[in-house]
Amino acid sequence: MAAAAWTAPYVASKVHYALDGRLGVTGGPRVPESGYAAYGPGEAAAAQWANAGVGAAALLLFAACALPAVRRAPRWLPALPVGAAALVAAAGAIGMTGRAIATDAGGALFGAYCLVWAVLALGVLRELLLGGRRRKG
Repeated sequence: MAAAAWTAPYVASKVHYALDGRLGVTGGPRVPESGYAAYGPGEAAAAQWANAGVGAAALLLFAACALPAVRRAPRWLPALPVGAAALVAAAGAIGMTGRAIATDAGGALFGAYCLVWAVLALGVLRELLLGGRRRKG
């Protein structure tokens, strides 16, 4: 459940930015005005709502992995999207931290957040793949 709880601030940040019609994420790099050039009216908010939806889906996925019904399912079924989420979070950690080091745009805080997110997601993945060895059946 830690991975699900850790996902909630991301979702909240994306909702906040969507309501404001802004690009970015709390703790992420500053988005210059030129970053909005590719977006029409309302499209930045729509993109943020889509990101919030993806985050909500990840939150529900992590929470579902704790349910007995999911634990009885074939392990690979939830492991695939959980593994994908772990990879995306790890990419965020590397990309945001690297960008923060290489430029003055900021984003190190979100990079650190993504690193913790990736570790928690890997913990869920490990439990899915190896946890069954400790259970009967």
